[in-house]
Amino acid sequence: MGTHFTFEDAGVKPDLLCLSKAVRDGLPMSILIFDKEIDTWLPGEHTGTFRGNQLAMVSGVKAMEIIRRDNFANKAKMTGNYIRHGLQKIATCISCIVDVRGKGLMLGIEIYNPEDGSNKFGEPLATSELIIGLQCAALEYGLTIEKDGHEGSVLCFPPPDDYFFE
Repeated sequence: MGTHFTFEDAGVKPDLLCLSKAVRDGLPMSILIFDKEIDTWLPGEHTGTFRGNQLAMVSGVKAMEIIRRDNFANKAKMTGNYIRHGLQKIATCISCIVDVRGKGLMLGIEIYNPEDGSNKFGEPLATSELIIGLQCAALEYGLTIEKDGHEGSVLCFPPPDDYFFE
């Protein structure tokens, strides 16, 4: 079964968890979650001008209900494993892919040009021309990929916004 947070797979139980996300249609939402054992505030004691956007909060709660109901974490894990397997298979045939990395649907491939050599640590050098060329070629086929990593050397494959809402 998939998990909602990476720390769950690592067996870590954080004292505080600060989350933020633009929920559907760009509504900003953030929340601080903490263990009841460290809660020292009395009811009504924690006040300020930083109260949440109620529309975003309602949207976030509804999104979490749907995420749990439809088991999105497991769907992300299974789909991510499928994509990772495909990317690893491609990497065995293409010399410019150094590494397939990530977790769940947060996957990417590190790209380099084997002819450009290595840095002083023996790591392959990023090649922006090749990366931009791959990004443009993918876009011609309708695939949006993003650059990430050191010097933009990692191509990431974000799922479409409506991936889970088929």
